[in-house]
Order: sequence, then C-alpha cells, then structure tokens
Amino acid sequence: MAGLIPENLITEVLARTDIVDLVSAYVPLEKKSSANLFGLCPFHEEETPSFSVAPRKQIFYCFGCHKGGNAIKFIQEIEHLSFPDAVRFLAKRVNLEIPESDDPQLIERQRVRKRLLAIMLDAARFYYTKLLDEEGLKARFYLEQRSIHQSVAKRFGLGFAPAAWDQLCQHLQSKGYTQEEMLASGLAIYSRQKTLIDFFRNRITFPIFDIRGNLIAFGGRALDESGPKYLNTNETAIYHKGKHLYGLNFAKSSQSDRIIIVEGYFDVISLYLAGIDYAAATLGTALTSAQVNLLKRHTNRVITCFDADRAGRNATSKATALLERAGIEVSVLLIPENKDPDDYIRVYGPARFKALLDNMMEPLAFELEMIRQESLSEDGALQILSYQNLACNLLAKEKNAILREIYAAKVAAEIGTTTKAVMTEIARRRNADLNSQDGRTPEEGTISSAGARAKDISTAREDEIQLIILLSEFNGLLSELDFVIEPEDFSAGLLRKVASKLLAAGKDGSFSTANLPGIIEESSAGDSDRDLANSLMEASMNSIELTGMRQKRAAIGRLFHRLRSERFDREGEALLAQAKAAASASERTEYLAKYKELQTQGIKWKQKLY
Repeated sequence: MAGLIPENLITEVLARTDIVDLVSAYVPLEKKSSANLFGLCPFHEEETPSFSVAPRKQIFYCFGCHKGGNAIKFIQEIEHLSFPDAVRFLAKRVNLEIPESDDPQLIERQRVRKRLLAIMLDAARFYYTKLLDEEGLKARFYLEQRSIHQSVAKRFGLGFAPAAWDQLCQHLQSKGYTQEEMLASGLAIYSRQKTLIDFFRNRITFPIFDIRGNLIAFGGRALDESGPKYLNTNETAIYHKGKHLYGLNFAKSSQSDRIIIVEGYFDVISLYLAGIDYAAATLGTALTSAQVNLLKRHTNRVITCFDADRAGRNATSKATALLERAGIEVSVLLIPENKDPDDYIRVYGPARFKALLDNMMEPLAFELEMIRQESLSEDGALQILSYQNLACNLLAKEKNAILREIYAAKVAAEIGTTTKAVMTEIARRRNADLNSQDGRTPEEGTISSAGARAKDISTAREDEIQLIILLSEFNGLLSELDFVIEPEDFSAGLLRKVASKLLAAGKDGSFSTANLPGIIEESSAGDSDRDLANSLMEASMNSIELTGMRQKRAAIGRLFHRLRSERFDREGEALLAQAKAAASASERTEYLAKYKELQTQGIKWKQKLY
C-alpha cells in the first residue's frame, strides 16, 4: 500500500533479525530452560530475572512488567521509536533497504509535523531568552520565591512570555514561519481586529514534551489577574492533551519503579526539588485511558496525589478506577490540610512530604475516608446513619470478598458495632442488587432459561487465546485440517479481528508467532488492548512444546470443538434476545423456531469428538 512499508519487507526484516542477538546487545541473557533465555528486564527494576526470550518463536516477554512482542516491538520500547522507525532501524541493521514513502498525503503530514516541532523549539528558545533578560525580572522573582533557581528553570526549560501583544509572532515571522504555521502550532491566535497575536502573554511558560522528548506544546502560568491562572496550548496536529503527561519524559528515566501522578506543573518541579524524580502531571484534564496506557508502558505502580478538594477527590476516584482496570497497582496519597504537593513541600519541607509516602492508602480505604469526612457534622461528630449507609453501599459493590471483610471490620469499629453485623448488611444490599438486575416477567424468564448456560468467560477466552497461539505457531496445518475454523468461532471484538487476519495470513504457511504482535496492533486500530496482548504473548511463551503432528492436530481440534460449541450457545442467546425484542408474535415465533433449529445442531455438535 502506498505510503506504508510493504508487508513483505516487514516479514523479511523479522526473518533476517535474530531476536537473541538483538536483545543481547541490550540485556545479558542466560539459558535457564530448555527453550528460553532469561535476563533482567530493561523496562523495569528487578533483582530476579523475569525477562524471557524464545529463540524458536522469535519473541520476548517479561513476566514482571508484561511487556512482550517481536524484534520490532522490542526496538520500539527500548529505543522509543514509532513502528515505521523501528522497522527502518532493524532494516538498516540487517542491510535491507526500505523505500521511502511515495504517499503525498503522508509526505505532507511529515512535513507539517517537522515544521511544527521546529517552531516549538524556536518558541522555547525565545521564551527562555526573555526569562533571562530585563523583561523577565518579575517572572524570575516569582520563581525564586518558589525556590526555583536558574539551574532548575533551565532543566525544565521554563521561560517567560512577554506581556506585549505580538513579540513572539514578530520573532517567529523573522525566522521564516508563516501565519498559517503560527496558528497551526497554537502559539498564535487572531485578535478581535483579525490580526495575529501571541497566545501566551505575561506568563511563565512550561514546555510540554512527548515521551520521545519532542517539544509539542506549552503551559502558561499567569503573573497577573487578567485571565485564567493556567493556560495550555490548544490541541494541534502534534499535541493532544489527553494523550500526554507533563514531566513523564523525565520520570521515565528515574530509578524508581513507580510514578506519582499530580495535577500541576509546579507540583512536578517541587517534587523534583524534594528529591522525588518520578512525578508526572495531567494536563488540565482528568486522567484518561490514553494516559493510563502511556503509564503502563513505564510502570506497574502508580501513586495518585491530587488536590484534596471535592474536584480532586472525584478525580482520584476516577483515576484509580481506570488504573486498576489496566492492571496497575494503585496507591492514594492524601495530603493533609487540603494542600497540593507544591504547597505542602514549601510549608513543611521535603522530609515531611516523604514521610507521607509511608502512609499511602489503598483506593478502597481512600473512598471510605472520603465517605467518613462527608459524614461529619459541623461540630466534627460522625453522623453514624449517613456513614454506615454510604459505606455499606460502597462495600457492596466491591467484588473482592476478602477486601469486603477487611473494610467491614474498619466500618464496624468506626460506628461501634460488630463486623458480622456490617457484613450481613453488605450481603443484604448485594442480594438486593442482584434481584433488581433480574427483574424479568415470568414469560421472559422462561425464554431466557431455555438458553441459560453455566459458562466460565475467562476459560472461554483462554481457549480462544490458546487456539490463536497454536495457529500462529503451526499455521502450516490449516490446509491439512478436516474442518474449517472461521473468524465467527471467536468472540466478537479484538480476538475475532486477530483470528480473522491470522486465518487469512496463515493459508500459505508463511505466518509465524513473530508476526502476531503486529496483527494485534493493526487489529486494535490504535487503541490496543494491552491485557489481551499480554495474555497472548504470555500464553505463547508458556505454550507446551508439541512435537508430533498428531499432537498438534489433536490440540487444535479439541480447542476448535469447544469454541464452536460456544458459538452455538452465543448465537442461540442472540436469537432469544431477538425473540424478546420482536415487534410481533409472528416475528417472535420465527426467531424461536430458528433458535430450536440451532439448538438441535448444537446438541449434535457437542456429541461430536475430535
């Protein structure tokens, strides 16, 4: 396809690259099993090697931080390169020439990106120069008051946007930038008179970098009361605020295995001055899924440290939920006296802030503490009825039974009752929720019960993953099987997309496990399901070595039989749902007839053995 690296060249790059040789240039490897080599993971701190490379499969996987993939993915992660750049990096290494793109649209996008990155650098130099000259005296005094001396300002690239209307615009114009480029960068806007003026004026500027170290935007802190206290560059072709974190380009180089997420630029800088070099800040928004995925590339441990006001508490609740869903271990740091990290450090000093890190909360403990504070009367007394009601509602939603009991004991102690009494009330509310979710009419219940089945979703998903792994490793068998595996045999979503591409690509026997990460990334359309990718890579690394052709066919057959059985059940449930929603009795009868026919086929299928 024009503009893209041809698939055959990507396959050739992978075929020519020995992943053991590649990884060994970065990580010392030792053979600790018959199939795999191990070493200390280059992506997170560890004392016991959990980073594994499989020579036969040409993939890597870390059982600690869950990063995994093929040679291209390894170079992407360790060199912080885009996919095309990683392919070109490896192609050069194996003396393979990759043609330059001939897609005019892609060439134009690359040209625009290059110009935007250049204008940002020129703006940063301008702002830094202004911070140091006479116009920046007030800004320098403000920074000194916050203990930010010149060396720190230089490290973080701080600057000063003059109060004049168009100093930066005049400077950039003298450097050869067009008005369109200045507008596209977000550094300039139109005035009411339709003239071009600076977006940041009379503000301390904070350069914002992407994870590769490219300067992509600015934040600005006002030095007067004439406008919003903080401004960020509006979204541009190179900057999307929900996809980046301020300071992450510094935090990723820390020796710490965790990252603390705060709300403000000065919070990050104050923590750095306090000796905590693993802080990053959201960019004027609540934490987003994209930012969580970005964090997960660098750590499995995150501390949230947002403001203690109501907005900050809500942000903490939403952030912890997102982080936990991504499989990240979350702790909540609640700063006393409703202070933010910057204020607390300036008032009490770094040592006292670091002491707070010894008293972090689990997310559930934080939620309970917020409920307790909201249940205090004006004189500081706990309103027991309000507290127990809110606390029991919260714990009734907790899926982990052990956590429910632990925190039920804390609630019981708070209100002066027994753990058993609290657990009984939690159980009552959980049962009430379950009953309310099952509010069906007797007729609907009869239809639903016909299709009811005891199915372990995680087991079904595991079967799908195992079959994908077997097909990727032994795809040459596809043409020899006496049955046809179809994409619809896999559950809807990413797994079906991956299976569809794999089944199509594997027909000629040229596919290998090393191609699998690329198919996952392509199928996810830029919003990669990292949990699924991790599961696939871990399953492949741990897959049993099947040596005999008979073993391979039998394993594929058994999994296929189970998945086809699941498909019959899945499609049957869909027909029942259509029957329930039918607009007429005849339509309903038609769907039920189809359901009975499908059920008959399913019973015959389940009696079949491979």
